[in-house]
Amino acid sequence: MTEPFPILADFAGMEGQRFAVAAPGLAVPVLLNLTEARAWGVPWSPEGRQPFLLHFEGPPEPVLPQGTYRFQRPPIEVDMFTVPLGPAAGGFLYEVVFA
Repeated sequence: MTEPFPILADFAGMEGQRFAVAAPGLAVPVLLNLTEARAWGVPWSPEGRQPFLLHFEGPPEPVLPQGTYRFQRPPIEVDMFTVPLGPAAGGFLYEVVFA
């Protein structure tokens, strides 16, 4: 990552790649596929930081409850607050928003 907090550019071109997500109580990480990384809203900070959102798709089980999880995919290793959106064809959808 290029800054202390992730920015959209950190995820540019990573759609279709899998992230290992460590979850408490699970012996192995859950693999979530990044399906979308896009700008969201307008820059609001004095530095012009662009809010963005990430969408992930994972397996139908286990479903990760809303919470903070460590996402790993070199060169990225970051804790992200993740919200489950619901089932999708063959899997489960999640969203992460950075404002």
